[in-house]
Amino acid sequence: MMVSHTCLSCFLEFLHSFHKTVERIYSEQDGPMGTTDNFICRITNIVNCCPPFREFATRMGQLDKTQGAELLHQSEGTLDRIVSLGTRGICDLVLHDLKPFCRKLLGRRWLSNSDVCDGIVSGLAEYVVTLRRLSLGPYQATVSELHRRVLLEYVRPLIQGKMSCTTSRTRKRAASKLREENRHIVQIFNKLESPQAVLDQVIPRLTEILVLEDTASIQMEVGMLVSDFPDFRKRHLSSLLDVRGLWDPTERHQILGVLHDLEGADALPPCRGAAGFFSEISITHDTHCIHVSLSRASQFGRRTLRLFSRRRRITSNHVGDGPSPGEEDTQL
Repeated sequence: MMVSHTCLSCFLEFLHSFHKTVERIYSEQDGPMGTTDNFICRITNIVNCCPPFREFATRMGQLDKTQGAELLHQSEGTLDRIVSLGTRGICDLVLHDLKPFCRKLLGRRWLSNSDVCDGIVSGLAEYVVTLRRLSLGPYQATVSELHRRVLLEYVRPLIQGKMSCTTSRTRKRAASKLREENRHIVQIFNKLESPQAVLDQVIPRLTEILVLEDTASIQMEVGMLVSDFPDFRKRHLSSLLDVRGLWDPTERHQILGVLHDLEGADALPPCRGAAGFFSEISITHDTHCIHVSLSRASQFGRRTLRLFSRRRRITSNHVGDGPSPGEEDTQL
């Protein structure tokens, strides 16, 4: 018991030093721009040490059940942080390579070609062999984080209103395109054996909210989405309703009312999906009221100009039996 306690204490000091070294290695890369294949190899070798280290700490903790519990807890926490650093480093590298394609998501040419999806899928496929070199625990952590971040790149521009789908035809085209690309993303992460299978439902849920016409059906779909992603908030739903062009205040109130009971953090149901997925999506534009005001102001302005022009023409014809010299008889 004494020997195990001493070993675990010394091992914890080693892990603290090891953790600082890993932080230094990661910072020396100067972010994703400085990453190379050697960096991936170094990170893989580092995180692959963590499972046997964790097994050693567990065995020492079992031999010293009275005083070893706290030391074991601290050791596991340090190992988790080391794995998290490695996971972040690898995911940053992969997302950096995919960034040129992610920038074009929901862009002007996105609906008419498949270059964006093909680039993302092929980019992920290039890392399959590299990721397989990770041991089981770090591998699952890395693939889970990569799965989450890739889908965030798809969902963020949709929620933030990068694309406007105010007609039924546009909504159906966009939804069909998103479902098709989601199938390809699902296939690549099934090949990687991602443990975050619930993430595969986020895009289908959002596309249903986008295309459904019946208010009750939209409400049901919102409820199913919230059951998997409790951090989906009114600001996200309101922005999505803006994207689909739903301005009717009564319908919006009925749909947004589904999230009324989840406004407080204490009311969140148990999370069955990816914790904190939608919380990373910030809404930077104003609510639908601005869109409605501009639209109505534009229509009102056109009607007013037509009315003034018509009255001016009638008055001119009545006074001078036609337009005066140099005056053009037009109607806006």
